[in-house]
Amino acid sequence: MVTGTINDRDKIADLTQNFKIQEIYIDNMNDFRNQLVNGNYSYFRGESSSQWSLNSSMVRKIKSSILDNGSIVLDYHLMCDTLRVHKEKYNRTISSRHSYTRFLFYMQHSVSFSPFIDLTKELWIAVSFCLENVQKNSENSISDTASIYAFSFVAGKKNKGVILEKHEDIQRILESLSIGINKLNPNKSKVEAYIVDSIDDLNIMNDRMQYQKGAFLLLNNYSIGFDFTSKQLFKNDFLNIKKFIISKNVLKELYFKLLEEYSDYHISNLYDPYRIFQKIKIKGM
Repeated sequence: MVTGTINDRDKIADLTQNFKIQEIYIDNMNDFRNQLVNGNYSYFRGESSSQWSLNSSMVRKIKSSILDNGSIVLDYHLMCDTLRVHKEKYNRTISSRHSYTRFLFYMQHSVSFSPFIDLTKELWIAVSFCLENVQKNSENSISDTASIYAFSFVAGKKNKGVILEKHEDIQRILESLSIGINKLNPNKSKVEAYIVDSIDDLNIMNDRMQYQKGAFLLLNNYSIGFDFTSKQLFKNDFLNIKKFIISKNVLKELYFKLLEEYSDYHISNLYDPYRIFQKIKIKGM
């Protein structure tokens, strides 16, 4: 068990102020078009509940909490043991020669356990993930607001080493960041974040990521969603991040628009990119 302590209330207040993600409520389709469709964003993330924090799959599955005395507790051993067991099986059944980064990509899209946060370059794919539960049930199952995170680069920061395109670059950052792959350091004060994206090299992308027009957000453990006064700690160092909370009425309208105009992005196709091509029928074949 790894622990760190934040007891200084002034420091907490300062972090909360500087690490806020701006929240915007979307109450009608005009707001959706003006804010998101016409917004100049590079990446999106859709979540079916607006109550969820911007966390990696690994962090969501480990036990983490802030105790009454201000201690941050992360189950480091559980995190490492989980990765070790899966890596041993990966080496036996797939390949022991693959990079650790490639193994983590596999983990993300098989058992949902990695330090990466899925993003997409396509707004309507993010919408589909917002509506994941609805697509599996019906429009009558909309019971809560959802959210779409939208990411844009701070002017002049896009090409400052924040986009990782090669396995070796990702591995280098993984080794330096204070995340649960190799080490944890809750007292690390510097917040770092990177975008993993195959702008030119598709070798780092699997088929599902390519179909989802996918990328990853990679954060160090200091910014994995510790939540003070309902505001997430995140330093807007190179990214502008906005969280759009989508009302239930707008979700219903988006659901029908998705089915009518963007059916290729139905959630079943996003999880199984081969499915859409299996449905193509050609005369004479």
